[in-house]
Amino acid sequence: MQSLDRSHNWPPLKIQALELYLAGVKAADPEHAVDRFLADNPLDLPKGGKCHIIAFGKAAIGMMIAALRHVPTARTGQKLVVTNYENDAVIEGVQVMLAGHPIPDAAGAAAARAVESAVLTAGPNDMLLVLISGGGSALLPAPVEGISLDDKIAVNRVLLGCGANIQETNLVRQSLSRLKGGGLARLAYPTIVQTLVLSDVIGDDLRFVASGPTAEPAGSRADAVMTLKHLDVFDQIPASVRQVLAQPCPRQITPCSDAISIVGSNAISLSAMLGAAQIPARIVCSNIIQNVDEAAVIIADHAQSAKA
Repeated sequence: MQSLDRSHNWPPLKIQALELYLAGVKAADPEHAVDRFLADNPLDLPKGGKCHIIAFGKAAIGMMIAALRHVPTARTGQKLVVTNYENDAVIEGVQVMLAGHPIPDAAGAAAARAVESAVLTAGPNDMLLVLISGGGSALLPAPVEGISLDDKIAVNRVLLGCGANIQETNLVRQSLSRLKGGGLARLAYPTIVQTLVLSDVIGDDLRFVASGPTAEPAGSRADAVMTLKHLDVFDQIPASVRQVLAQPCPRQITPCSDAISIVGSNAISLSAMLGAAQIPARIVCSNIIQNVDEAAVIIADHAQSAKA
């Protein structure tokens, strides 16, 4: 974890700002976040069962490393990480698979099948510990029947190109996936599922972080169609996808995950920064979602208002 270099002759205000920033970064560090949570909330492993651990997303490596410290080696079962190519690492005894982000690829499709296989390995007396972080949507493309991986790639490109926000993007992705929108939880049933989430979504709506593989769906196929039409891109997606979205989704009950817990988020980082403040402080805004230029203006305006 990066620490403050005090050898610089910086003004006190800059040092204070950097200290607060580093406190926020530490709170969001994947390994630290999982460690902190599991130290306070030990896993209640089923008697005699195994704990299978699946981590996917851009922070999957750190989350897996921390989780392994809290599960006895003799009790672990399948251990699988899926992350982006840039975050490649070796973890002893863990299968690490790399895939494309933000555009899905064939390696991601293979990783999705590996995740499905690992989930099906877990029995009713086991626990499935799912570690989710941002990027999981693109890293695990699992197209439903009737569409291909190329179709999903085409839809992804359209959504990225039209400026769709994360909620709009992941609502559409859920409608086209076997794993998203609670698909992983349905596949795992009746295995006990515990999910730890490092949220990259403002507001921490768990249906949208990595497209909510263990959460309730965010909407229906009809909602996905409405979203694509609202974005004025419905006619740009492949005909096969439009055909699938026109079909009512089979009624599926998503079993409630036994526990979905947020271990790191924007809100948690802000709280850590507030706690590290050496002077009276308050959070004036926690939901900025604009691009960098617009966000800078908003932050400056809030700073000016805070002086008043």
